[in-house]
Amino acid sequence: RPRTPAPATAPATAIAAPPSPSPVPGGSPAPGTTVAQVQSLDRFQAEQERLRKLLENQPKAYQDKVMDPSALPPLPEEQSVASMAQGFRGYSSETRFGTSSVSNGSLSRRSNEFGQRFEYRQETLNYGDFVAQVDARASSGQDLGLGFFGLANDKNSSRITLRNIGFPVTSKWFADTSVGDISSETTDALARAYRLSLGTGLVRGAGVRLFDGTSDVRAGTGRRGYLAGGPYPGFKRSQGSLSWLGYSRRLQNSVFGGVQVTRARDVTPFSFFAPTGVAGEDVSAVAASIGYGGDLFSDKKSRARLTYVRSNSSGTGGPEPRNAQGLFVEAGLRAGAYRHEFGAYSAEPNLRFGDVQLASDNRGAYWRVNTSGLRYSWGVGVDTDLQNPDQEGNLPYTRRLGVYADGQYRLNRNNSFGGALQVSFNRFAAGNAAFGGIPLPQIDRESRSVYASGYYQTRFGNWGPTRLRGTLRRNEVLVANDIAATGQEIEWEQDWISGRYETQRPELITTLGVARDRSSGTSETQPTAGVSFRLWPGVDWSLAGSLRYISRNSNLSTSRGLSGTVSSEQVLSRGWRLGAAVS
Repeated sequence: RPRTPAPATAPATAIAAPPSPSPVPGGSPAPGTTVAQVQSLDRFQAEQERLRKLLENQPKAYQDKVMDPSALPPLPEEQSVASMAQGFRGYSSETRFGTSSVSNGSLSRRSNEFGQRFEYRQETLNYGDFVAQVDARASSGQDLGLGFFGLANDKNSSRITLRNIGFPVTSKWFADTSVGDISSETTDALARAYRLSLGTGLVRGAGVRLFDGTSDVRAGTGRRGYLAGGPYPGFKRSQGSLSWLGYSRRLQNSVFGGVQVTRARDVTPFSFFAPTGVAGEDVSAVAASIGYGGDLFSDKKSRARLTYVRSNSSGTGGPEPRNAQGLFVEAGLRAGAYRHEFGAYSAEPNLRFGDVQLASDNRGAYWRVNTSGLRYSWGVGVDTDLQNPDQEGNLPYTRRLGVYADGQYRLNRNNSFGGALQVSFNRFAAGNAAFGGIPLPQIDRESRSVYASGYYQTRFGNWGPTRLRGTLRRNEVLVANDIAATGQEIEWEQDWISGRYETQRPELITTLGVARDRSSGTSETQPTAGVSFRLWPGVDWSLAGSLRYISRNSNLSTSRGLSGTVSSEQVLSRGWRLGAAVS
């Protein structure tokens, strides 16, 4: 190649070693000396050499000496498109075994029960979610499973439900479908209420819900039944059938409306648990509602709703009258920090909806206001109600006017106080009634009942919160068919464990008190005591329990005697849990 001219600037040089003395003439270099090796570099090579030196002089990278990289789980494998379209899939299984004994003097009974619960869920991309739920129970012994939902007359029973949630019918409409042991449903315009509840019934059948952003359609039918037994209640067949069809629509300016019809066939008029074969009746009912507004979360928000219910009963064995109707008006208003709820209602006797008998043969009105701040909250209200307002038939006439208030205030981090007060003015009148052809005596009396309670909470030293609580009852009926309770009760509640716990906070709370009962005309003083605890012996092991004693002779409480429970749960590996409870 032809030689190119040298650049204007001198080339950079890389010096391998400092210059050394000249070698000895005519021979090798002197001992202990080094020979300088100089190499010419262009601009690019010089820049690369500078960067290499900078990297060599950099400090070593940070190395985590706390976490062990070998303990980290492996990275998940990339999912294929087919597995992503399949969606989440999971199941849960729970098994319970229980034994119980009941003794009353010379009578002693013992029973055992076994239950199995299983649930499976499958999510899909184009067909919604599929859910299968199965509950099964079996019992042996003298008692046939006295569960939370009542006594089961059968040794074996089960409950099975299959659901499809969010099935896309069109681009805007979706469907929820249920088959098996399900509950009747109420359309959206009739479901949300402050005082009125149309109720639901349990059936073995099928139901469907169609909905979009503004409309809601619900329909279903099935054979009536109820849940009974334990440890998981099973479906018990009862008399008759139930069908329903409802529609709701939300219009502009937050206006909504809806209507629903129900049809119950061969329904026992007196008791839901009545044995089959009792003469029943057919009940047709319709409910319609129109209103506007929504939740009262901000200032100047309001809502109102008018609901009309009508029912018609046919058949033999049912109570009179056969036709009934009711009108219910409710409204709400948010004015600043104050939230008002008020309404009025009137319902004729024997008003029913489906297989549920509504609170009927009454008239009344109510008003309630409440507010809250950073350190306080309070509310007051008035409620009036008339039972059998026209004083027809042999049923008693009652009139009630109630005034109630409650509030609480936080002084600082450790101190707060609060209370509640309820005063009722009652009148009870019964006349023209007979039992077995014998007239009953005329009764017309007025009474006043008072309930008042208050508390003060503080903290002493390094202990947990301390709460002093007092309760006053005067002429208040706590249990049906029992005498009215009158007396006072004072309690001291102490939390003995303090400290800050983000999770797994242990608890040890004791309660000591004394109750003075004057219900039966003579004054009796009885003690009350209680203790509750919760602790974690291990990270995956929890223990909890409570023990409560209330004098058997006191009428100031609905629970009497000595009662307690202890429960434990251990979290095992691979999603397994083991638990037990003794009561």
